[in-house]
Amino acid sequence: MVLSDLIRQYKLGKISEKKLLSLIEDIKYNEYFSSLDNEVNFDNYRQNLTGIPEVILAKDKTEKDLEKIIFAKLDQRLLLTKVNQTKFEHLKKSWQEKMKTSFPFIYNDRGQVLFSKAPKNFKALSKGILVLSGGTSDLSVVEELKCSLLFFKLKCRVHNDVGIAGLKRVLHIAEPIKRAKLVITVAGMEAALPSVVAGLTSAPIVSVPTSTGYYGHFKGLTALLSMLGSCSPGIAVVNIDNGFGAAALAWKILNVHKKLK
Repeated sequence: MVLSDLIRQYKLGKISEKKLLSLIEDIKYNEYFSSLDNEVNFDNYRQNLTGIPEVILAKDKTEKDLEKIIFAKLDQRLLLTKVNQTKFEHLKKSWQEKMKTSFPFIYNDRGQVLFSKAPKNFKALSKGILVLSGGTSDLSVVEELKCSLLFFKLKCRVHNDVGIAGLKRVLHIAEPIKRAKLVITVAGMEAALPSVVAGLTSAPIVSVPTSTGYYGHFKGLTALLSMLGSCSPGIAVVNIDNGFGAAALAWKILNVHKKLK
């Protein structure tokens, strides 16, 4: 029912003011959200409000859940995180059987990320983002981060395996760190990397703790608390293994910086 019909009914005394306001709220809700099988609510205005579209966390969703979601959003660029190989293969097969066309997504198996292929006019921008990983064991999170940045049309430079167990590895890239506009560090174990890097640059630091380490790392909790407890100022910390969250925060920092100029 459209708004003009509701107002007409209210003027005729067919509905109360309270009922009118309630129905108007329903219209506003249905404009902002669309439901799928009473299981999924798509947030149609999230990108307008936040600059970031809905991103699908595939972990704990079934293959059928993901299939329904991507087929309902054929007109949008999509990013799905934590997509294991089994789910990827199911989605690809289902797409090819139903759509009879090539699969329009790129899959990064190490980062477990599935994202829409870029349109022809797509151009990623270089904004001075530098990504540093503590060790090779952190590369799955780095790959999720890189793919997420690309989804936001952002390029990055990456230096892997520069953890502070060999401090000279960090000092060797001191100049690129100083020149960076924003640095993202990805580290597990005791995660001291962002504390060291923050002492080498005036750029903001976004830090991703990873669930990498021996048994005392408590699935990344040690790294998370270490980053949060850093004595170096200017460090923001996202959740454990959350490469996407770091990319989203980087995008927002750079976007705000652009607006403030």
